[in-house]
Amino acid sequence: MSGPDDYVLCPDDWFWFRPLYTDGKCPLCGEVAPGGGAAALPLLLRADRFLIGMAGVALVSVAMSAFVLYAYLSA
Repeated sequence: MSGPDDYVLCPDDWFWFRPLYTDGKCPLCGEVAPGGGAAALPLLLRADRFLIGMAGVALVSVAMSAFVLYAYLSA
């Protein structure tokens, strides 16, 4: 089982490299890495952090609005 940090050997120039950091190609000759090229990134690295942050801000905003309404109506 290969992981994202595994090295592969280029069959043309016998150079060891990590396909994750070279877009799945050998940095010397440009040959596609054995095994299908670059490995897929994990979900947390593929996720758009801005949208996750904005969803968090929206969630906190709704929670604070509910708390303010509850405090206002219960007094």
